[in-house]
Amino acid sequence: MNKDKIGIIIVAILSTMVYLNTFKNSFQWDDERRIVKNVHIRFLKNIPKFFNPGYFNLYEEARGERYRPVRTVTFAMDYALWKNNPLGYHITNTLFHAICSIIVWYFVFLITKNGLAATLSSLLFAVHPVHTESITYIKNRSDVLCSIFYLISYIFFVKNTDTSQNKTLISKFSNFLISIFFFVLALLTKEMAVTLPLILIAYIILFTDKEKWQSLFFKTSVFWLILLFYLFFRYYYLSGGRTLGGEGFELLTVIKTFADYIKLGFVPYPLCLDRTYIKPEFFSVSFLSSAIILTVFVILTVKSKRQNKFFLLFMLLTLLPVSNILLIKHREFAEQRFYLPSIGICAFLGIIFEKYFSKKYVKIVFMAVVLLFSYLTLMRNFDYKDDTTLWLKTITLSPSTRAFNNLGTAYWDKKYYSDAIISWKKAIELDDKNAEAFANLGAASFELGLYNDAIEYFKKAIEIEPWSYEAVSNLGAAYSIKGDYKNALETHKQAVNIAPWVASTHYNLGVTYLRTDDFKNAEKEFNEALAYDPFHWQSYLRLSEMFEQFGQKEKSTELFNKSQEIKNQLSQ
Repeated sequence: MNKDKIGIIIVAILSTMVYLNTFKNSFQWDDERRIVKNVHIRFLKNIPKFFNPGYFNLYEEARGERYRPVRTVTFAMDYALWKNNPLGYHITNTLFHAICSIIVWYFVFLITKNGLAATLSSLLFAVHPVHTESITYIKNRSDVLCSIFYLISYIFFVKNTDTSQNKTLISKFSNFLISIFFFVLALLTKEMAVTLPLILIAYIILFTDKEKWQSLFFKTSVFWLILLFYLFFRYYYLSGGRTLGGEGFELLTVIKTFADYIKLGFVPYPLCLDRTYIKPEFFSVSFLSSAIILTVFVILTVKSKRQNKFFLLFMLLTLLPVSNILLIKHREFAEQRFYLPSIGICAFLGIIFEKYFSKKYVKIVFMAVVLLFSYLTLMRNFDYKDDTTLWLKTITLSPSTRAFNNLGTAYWDKKYYSDAIISWKKAIELDDKNAEAFANLGAASFELGLYNDAIEYFKKAIEIEPWSYEAVSNLGAAYSIKGDYKNALETHKQAVNIAPWVASTHYNLGVTYLRTDDFKNAEKEFNEALAYDPFHWQSYLRLSEMFEQFGQKEKSTELFNKSQEIKNQLSQ
């Protein structure tokens, strides 16, 4: 067995070993909505529907900001094997990371033609602690999958341009088609893939002869056309003409964002799920240090030789979509977004280490870095044990309003009610515009029978975010339980107007009609709920009860059996 194969095997083993301690971890944060409570992934027959643009706006509440059907397909496949056991999803994420690490080996080898450089680079990538958020946090597998497809697309494009590897016209054309296919898959997995045409341009300029540039640039036109179509689709069909990705342009924030990601690439400590990101002042230490870091990095990129220049450019270019050129509101910085760009840093470091690897002390330093990275990754994985552990850790580093709000939800789920209420109130103390924290206090008050308090909290949440259909629906429920059906009806109608695609808004309105003996409108709303969500068994149950009152026993029994069939399916 040659050294290259041994290197690849070591990469595969190490990339798996550092994530073995995630297998006992639970679902986290948005995993609850994307996986645990997502009834649609429970049936493989729904896979074609995941590619319907409406699916994400209807069922994953993407609001035109996300379109990642490939990730949802993998969730459905996982569910078919594991149901709601997080172990299986963690195994899948670890497997995807191992595959990506191996592809990184080939990616670096394709540029350097050096097996040792490829091995050192992919080893650094395999154990880099910054990747924990992409792998340990299940729903973030979109970063890993996107990187896999992105690199494969690049590799086959290079194969297409290499005359030594294209002995026939068919093989050359097939390589080009494969490259295009994986580019499309990458786009359907995460928006980070939009930078691939830029990377292809960088490859052509740095590694091909000038006389070939015209024909090669022409080949990239297919990628640009696909990208334009994708952006058009995102803008008009998914977001309804709203600004893509964010809003505004703040140069100081862009510079700080680039610099912070660069720092994480070289010094991945401390790691934090939710960083408090404050717009820097021009003469602040924070901004000046960021400007220095970015300037040095750009100079290093310009001055580097071709291979290092390419990998440093790779990092800079792949960071563009998440650099806050269009401000990413609510979460300006996230470690998961560095998964793909970090390949550039790891390759750059791998090449540097390879150059001096014959020296004993360099070998020792490299091994020390790998061991340190592995240790930090393993320790960080423990922070993701469950929601409570994760948010307590986050608060020690970044006591943000969102962290306290999510800690409150974690406490509530564990029935630590007083701790939950204290956390939500702390979230509001940090940001009195945190509508979700007010809504959570409203829901807690409702559960505790404090309906007047619940109404006030829900009203405050709605005042801050009038489009929050959940807060509006819950306000309607509070009115209803107090017997104020007039206000309940008006409020539930408002919820339907805000989110007509959400089955629960129609169901809640239907229940209120039912309580006022308006059976005709109640039946209409329950059927509307089922039109949007065929798995909404509660609507079938309510219709069953209605038809029983009407004396239609056969119809009532049929609907009741349907409700129980779906309920049993969803509980499996």
